[in-house]
Amino acid sequence: MILQKFPFFLVAIGPLVAATSRCSEHNSSSPVKTTSGRFLPYFSSEHPEVASFLDIPFAESPLGPLRFAPPVPRIANNTEAVLATQLPPGCFQYVLPALEGTVGFSGNQPLAFQRGDYRNTSEDCLRLSVFAPKLVGESQARSPDNSNSKGLPVLIWVHGGGYSIGGTNIPYQLAHNWVSRSQSHIVVQVQYRLNLLGFPNAAGIEQEGRNLNLGLLDQRLAVEWVRDNIGRFGGDPSRITLWGQSAGAYATDSYLYAWAKDPIVSSVIASSGNAVTVPLYNVDHTNNALFSVAAKSLGCGNLAPADELACMRKVPSSDIQQYLQAAVGKGGAVDDGLFFGTVADNVTIFPEYKSLIQRDSGRFPSNIPLMIGTTTDEGTAVVPFNFNGSETASEIPAAYVPVADGFKINLHCTTLQEAQLRAVAGGKTFQYMYGGNFSDISPRPWLGAFHGSELPLVFGTYGTEGPATDLEEATSQRIQDLFLAFMSDPNRGLVDLGWPEVSGTTGYDILKWGTNGKVEQVVSVKELREECLKAGWDV
Repeated sequence: MILQKFPFFLVAIGPLVAATSRCSEHNSSSPVKTTSGRFLPYFSSEHPEVASFLDIPFAESPLGPLRFAPPVPRIANNTEAVLATQLPPGCFQYVLPALEGTVGFSGNQPLAFQRGDYRNTSEDCLRLSVFAPKLVGESQARSPDNSNSKGLPVLIWVHGGGYSIGGTNIPYQLAHNWVSRSQSHIVVQVQYRLNLLGFPNAAGIEQEGRNLNLGLLDQRLAVEWVRDNIGRFGGDPSRITLWGQSAGAYATDSYLYAWAKDPIVSSVIASSGNAVTVPLYNVDHTNNALFSVAAKSLGCGNLAPADELACMRKVPSSDIQQYLQAAVGKGGAVDDGLFFGTVADNVTIFPEYKSLIQRDSGRFPSNIPLMIGTTTDEGTAVVPFNFNGSETASEIPAAYVPVADGFKINLHCTTLQEAQLRAVAGGKTFQYMYGGNFSDISPRPWLGAFHGSELPLVFGTYGTEGPATDLEEATSQRIQDLFLAFMSDPNRGLVDLGWPEVSGTTGYDILKWGTNGKVEQVVSVKELREECLKAGWDV
C-alpha cells in the first residue's frame, strides 16, 4: 500500500496564557468544588450563554520525577476559588516537516493548534476545559451532590495531531458555539502529553516497569476525573461519550479494548481513525534508539538506560521545548529525524485488533455503542500547497494523487472493516461519511471534504474564515443534533432519528452528509465496499 511508505502522515494529521484570579468577589456565581480544586465559571461577552471552566488541572504537574511517568491525580491543596478567563497553554508541539504547507498545518484551518503559534506551550499542560449551559453553570452545578438528578449528557473531546501536535486551543474545535446552541449537553476538552513526553519509548521506563504510552494514560485519568466530578457541573456520569478525531480517534476507539472491564464511558465516537488502523502506526518497543537520539542532543548521551532516563528528567523544560519546536536546520528534533507513535504493550495498545472484535475475546465491550466514520476526501489534507500565494489549481497536483488516494483508502477501508466486524460480534455501530465541500473550510475545490473538515460543522465554528452557505448551516445543525441524540441515548437515539444500524457485512446503509446539495442521505455501503475491493482490501 502507498500509505505504508508515509506512516507519519496518518498519525500526524489531526498565544493564550492561562489567566486566573483567586478571588470570587468579582463573579456572582459560587464555585464548583472538584477533587482538584474549586473553580468559578467564566461567562464571556462572546458566549454569555455558556459557563466556561477554561483551565482545570486534572493531574499533578508532570515535572521532575513525574516526567516520563504515569500521571498522578491532582489533589486540591487550597480552598481558594480559581476563575480562568483564558485557555491553558498547550503541551509541547512537534511539527513534522511533511506537514508544512498542508491544509492541516495552515493557521486558519480546522486542525491548526493556536493558528500555528507554538510559543505558548508548557510541560505543565495536563489540563481540561468544561463548557456547560449557562443555567447549569449558575444553578445546577452549585448543588453539592447531583446524584439524585439525571443531569446532562457529557462529551469528552480528544484532539488529534498524530500524538505530536494539538491541544484544546484549536479555534475551529472549541465547544462554545455548540453548547450555546443546544443548552442541553456538556463538553469537556482534554489535553494529554505529546511526542517525546507522551510517547517516549525509552528503555529506562520499561526497566521501571512502567507504561510507555503515557499520553493514553493521561486520557484515562481525564476520563476518571470526569466520572468523579462532572455531576457537580450538572452532568450525568452515567452518560459520558468519548469522541476523538484522527489520532484522537485511534485513542478513543482503542480505549474500548484497553479498558473493556471498566470503560466508564457509555459510548464512543471515532472520526477518521479506528482501532483496526492502530497497529500500522505502532513503533517498535524493542528499538529505543530515537529516545537515545533525543537524549544525546539534550546532553544525556551515551548512558545506560536508567542513567539516561534520570538525566532526561533533569533537563530544563525550556530546553526540551526548544528542541522539539525548533525549525528545520536549527538542530532540533526535526533534524534528528524523530517520529512518535504508540507501543503495543498489550495493556493500552494491542498489536492486532481484528481478533479482539469478537464476543468471546474478553476485550470487546459489545455493550458500548460506537459511531464511526470518515470524510470523502481524507487524503487531500496531506497534500502541500500555498494558501496565500498564486496556487489556484482546480485539481489536486498529479504528483500527489497516489499519496492522497492511499491515505483515503486506508481510512475508508479500515473503518469499513471495523464496522462489519463489530456487527458480526454484536456491537451496536453507526457509520457515516461526510462529504461537505464548503469554500470557507476548503478554499481550493480539489480539497473537498478533507481530513478534519467536518469538525467546524460539529463544533459550530464554521463561517469564521468566510461566508457560510445555508446548506452548511443546515448540515451543521443536523450533525449536532445526531451527535446529541447519540450522547443522550446511545442505544436508541440515532435509530429513532432514522440512522440505520450497521448490520451484516455487505448490504447495510450508512448516512452521508453535505453532498449533492443535500443535508443528509441514507446510502448503501455498496459503493464504499466496491472502492475497497478494487484497491485490494479484504472487506
